Amino acid sequence: MSSILKTILDIAQKMSYFFLEYLQILFSFVMKFYKLQMLKWKKCSGHKELAKAQSLLGSAVYSLHKQGQEDLMAHPSIIDQLRLVEDAESKLLQADDELENIEKAHESKKEAIKGKYAAKRTEVGRGESEGQ
Repeated sequence: MSSILKTILDIAQKMSYFFLEYLQILFSFVMKFYKLQMLKWKKCSGHKELAKAQSLLGSAVYSLHKQGQEDLMAHPSIIDQLRLVEDAESKLLQADDELENIEKAHESKKEAIKGKYAAKRTEVGRGESEGQ
């Protein structure tokens, strides 16, 4: 009778490990989701900033062209506007890198959680075979 009770307790313990594993994976996914949303909002504002910088650059180029200036790349206002465009583009690329890093971190964390609980479940199985 005690072996049946021990088997039931081992099964219950394994089920609790499955539950805890998937609960931690779910929590990790929710945190990843919120981080991704925050970065997507940041990226959206970066797109707006880039569009504004490109618009300002275009208007500066057009105004200088309309004035008859030939060497546009040597003009300080054009250089400043180009710098703003480059900064906005670099922020967008940085946001893309952060998105990839979050995805990779989530996957590695998920694998670590699965490995940890797989080891615990195996340990419960070993304890069962040693007792017999």
